[in-house]
Amino acid sequence: MIVERRPYGLPTIVYVVALAAVVVLCAVTLVILADVISAQRGDMAVIDAAGRQLMLSQRIALFAEQINFNQNESARGHILGEAAAMLRTEAALTSGNGDLGITHGLSAQAHALYFAAPGQLDAHTRDFAAAAQKLALSHDPVEEQVAYHLIMDDSAQSILPLLNQALRLFSEEADARIDALRHAQAMVLILMLLAIVSCAIPAFRPLRHGTGPVQR
Repeated sequence: MIVERRPYGLPTIVYVVALAAVVVLCAVTLVILADVISAQRGDMAVIDAAGRQLMLSQRIALFAEQINFNQNESARGHILGEAAAMLRTEAALTSGNGDLGITHGLSAQAHALYFAAPGQLDAHTRDFAAAAQKLALSHDPVEEQVAYHLIMDDSAQSILPLLNQALRLFSEEADARIDALRHAQAMVLILMLLAIVSCAIPAFRPLRHGTGPVQR
């Protein structure tokens, strides 16, 4: 009498579990990829804003020179616009309020640079913008000179070095964040390959161990 032996249950279970793991890992990979894209967009917005602050501070210093030497009276309107843009960008960077595409707040290190001694970049930025506004709006020669010297001294000694430091810090944090996500994605891909191999093993096992006629 010939009895057909059915396949063992364990290989089938291993195959199903491995296949389910592949599906789950594919979903995880898609989530990580979406996080990478989102992180890149957010980090680029922050880096762009930090670079914008550098540009605005230099433009304010340039317009301040023009006002001081009576080269361009229309520079007063320009300097007001640059100071307003600088304050708006500062608020977006420090609060992550969604303006300018910035949706996350400062890291602990960046927060210390902006609000703790000795940097206090936030206070320096707001004082710098306030001095620019005062220079643009005042027609008192004494007040103009005070505001002008404050802008020029702060630009050379405080604002530019601190803004460069902030830009460098944001760039380093962005690189570290992307690297961490890429490492996580690599680990998921490795696990996916292992799961695929686990799926393939039952298929290539010798069939004599799982099926075949048995003579009784």
